[in-house]
Amino acid sequence: MENHPSMNSVKKAFFIMRTQGFRVFARRAFERILSEARAIRDRRRRVRDWRKAVRLDAPTEPLRILTSGVQAPDVSIIIPIYGQDLFTYNCLRAIADHLEEDISVEIIVIDDGSPSATQALLASIEGIRSIRNDQNSGYIACCNRGAAFATGELLVFLNNDTLVQKGWLSALVHRKRADPTIGGVGSKLLYPDRTLAESGAIIWRDGSGWNFGRGCDEDDPAYNYLRDADYCSSASLLVDRKQFLDLGGFDTRYSPAYYEDVDLCFTLRSHGLRTVVEPRSVVVHFEGVTGGIDERSGAKRFQRGNRERFAKKWAQKLQEHAAPAAANVRVAARRLSGRPRVLAIDSFVPFDDRDAGSLRLLRLLVLMRELGCDLTFYPHDGTAHEPYASRLRDQGIEVLCKTRRLGAAAHLRERLGIFDIAWICRPELAAIYAPLFRSQRCQVYFDTVDLHFVRLEREEQVTGRRTGWQRMRQLEIRLAKGADATIVTSPVERGLLLAEGVSNVHVIPPVQPEAQRCAPWAERADVLFIGNYTHAPNVDAAIYLARTIFPLMTQAVRGLRLLLVGNEPPPAVLALGSDSICVTGHVAHLEPFLQRARVFVAPLRFGSGIKGKILQSMAYGLPTVTTPIGAEGLGLEHGVNALIADSPSELAGYAIDLYERPQRWDQISRAAVKHAARYTPGAVRSDLSRLLAVADHQAFSSSFAK
Repeated sequence: MENHPSMNSVKKAFFIMRTQGFRVFARRAFERILSEARAIRDRRRRVRDWRKAVRLDAPTEPLRILTSGVQAPDVSIIIPIYGQDLFTYNCLRAIADHLEEDISVEIIVIDDGSPSATQALLASIEGIRSIRNDQNSGYIACCNRGAAFATGELLVFLNNDTLVQKGWLSALVHRKRADPTIGGVGSKLLYPDRTLAESGAIIWRDGSGWNFGRGCDEDDPAYNYLRDADYCSSASLLVDRKQFLDLGGFDTRYSPAYYEDVDLCFTLRSHGLRTVVEPRSVVVHFEGVTGGIDERSGAKRFQRGNRERFAKKWAQKLQEHAAPAAANVRVAARRLSGRPRVLAIDSFVPFDDRDAGSLRLLRLLVLMRELGCDLTFYPHDGTAHEPYASRLRDQGIEVLCKTRRLGAAAHLRERLGIFDIAWICRPELAAIYAPLFRSQRCQVYFDTVDLHFVRLEREEQVTGRRTGWQRMRQLEIRLAKGADATIVTSPVERGLLLAEGVSNVHVIPPVQPEAQRCAPWAERADVLFIGNYTHAPNVDAAIYLARTIFPLMTQAVRGLRLLLVGNEPPPAVLALGSDSICVTGHVAHLEPFLQRARVFVAPLRFGSGIKGKILQSMAYGLPTVTTPIGAEGLGLEHGVNALIADSPSELAGYAIDLYERPQRWDQISRAAVKHAARYTPGAVRSDLSRLLAVADHQAFSSSFAK
């Protein structure tokens, strides 16, 4: 299971030099050195900024909070206080420092009969609504009173012993508004020393609680992805005001305090509403400043009695929870995340804007989450490349990666035994990881991505270079026969494996959402090819198109341009650039090119599996001219939804015909869009659901063994 960075780096260096030249290798090595230097600088800056962020300043001068002042703000922030002026002042100062223009707020401070010094402090602060209780009523009464006075669409309950950090509120608000099934959103709470106070919390079968992550490293992957929680602390908790009031607010049976937030989250869930922890919302919590931390004294003494009240009220629901034990923490924290529990492994996090394989994997992972799977992603390179890792985390997918103290492999070892399925992409990774997970009573799903031996055999036939496809064939067949399920993208590949005696082969094709708009012929120009140029078939196709096919087209159409779009073009592709050929390199968004080009030409001479670039082009109504290998597995009909040929002259002729004949172009365009609809998320979901349903049944049957 261990990675071997030095060996991998040497292999990668030789690969880059062989395929892209020494200049590209030198540039990337220099960029790596710069990246490491920047990382060291950034770590030092974060430490410096953190020390400043958690510093408590004495209230030596009046504080002015520039709230929007609108009558119906987006958010009402409710802060109950009793004394502790130093913390209250710094709590309000932090809010003032991190107000956001796109979110209107009102700040309601409920003074629960504090001494006169507190009244003077509040009077000196401009921009808050201060409401004073005549006598000390307790935390629950303060929160409920604050909610009754609030005018915001959303409520945020915030302790006065907190310091909110940049972006804390927008993360809560955007998460709540993005999903109507979410009832409550809690922040990730940190101690001033930057260790975790909690990232959501666990409630055990006896009603006792466990602050998930308490005392752990704040960068641990377990605490840094969107996750359903049994409850989130009202030290920083966002809810909908109307829902909160309709439910009667915090249950007064727990007065004066403790277990009211737990009870609220359980009540929300009983009404079909989830509580999630949003790790992008970071709040420093000094904890226990008002209530203390000793259950034998102060307000904290009410916690034990309220636990008993809570356990009695929710006795039936609590039977679904795990027994209190440290050994149960990891599984208990994922109780609401779904099943089966799936670990997906690929070489790196999905670079979905750089290659079709990554885009396919990302969309499959999103579909799995929608189908109710608990998902963890393990990149073999151990790195959480951004912004790609955050895209997974925002979908509720844990990303195991190198952190300040531990490598990615160590994080994976900590989680062995909790997964039902290891979904392993590519044969080289399946060879490494499949034996490990079989030993863990975990089902192994081998995702071929494409059948490598088929692609390599075809490459050898075209180029004459030895590719070692025979060894790859032996490896892939062995892995497929040993897997609980083998995933291919097309019926053609399934047929090849069935002929080799492999059973339990499943076709899960790429997912292609419908385009929002398909531009008409008159708004388009240029010929387009898209490819990730670290993939040999794309390099060959681009050169073949530019040198052999495109010149035939320019003889018939004056002023024609060819766009070669894609990630990391090697010197051989960069050299194709001219007045009529544009080599763009990586582009962040393909849609403008797919909407602007008039014809997509993909003259692939080797490869295997469904070609994502062709499917994507068809979804945008961009007619495709390709080879039989390019069309393989898609079920395309020549002359109906695509034009398919082998010879350069035919490929050029078909492309010219589409380019210059609007009616013919429109016919193929409409048929292409219709055909691509077979691969929308809804169409693929049913196949994936059937596959996962079998796994879930088997996982449930063996759950007691785990």
